[in-house]
Amino acid sequence: MYKTFIVLPILFSLMVDFAFPRQIQRQLISGESLYEWSSSDEVSLQSQFVGMVVGVHDAFNELMFCTKDGVNQPELVLVVREFLVQNTELTQKSAADLIRQALTEKYRCGKR
Repeated sequence: MYKTFIVLPILFSLMVDFAFPRQIQRQLISGESLYEWSSSDEVSLQSQFVGMVVGVHDAFNELMFCTKDGVNQPELVLVVREFLVQNTELTQKSAADLIRQALTEKYRCGKR
């Protein structure tokens, strides 16, 4: 009985250690996918691209970049799309990282 209490937590921790990184990796959207979505003619993929850009903008605005009040969704999408075209070598990064980088370069925050 005592051995069971020792062995079970060890086995559980090993299972979590091996499964967790794969689970995280499955949840990340690649920069390659983002690039494909940005240049696709399919409405569903374009919608995913716009949703991803707006989501990252809403999550990180005024933390990593600072857009002004007049900046609208089409402008954000255009900024990210142009960044992806000019930086195709960066598509190994995650989609969120690329969007953050594009928006940070365009909309730097002033002194705080």
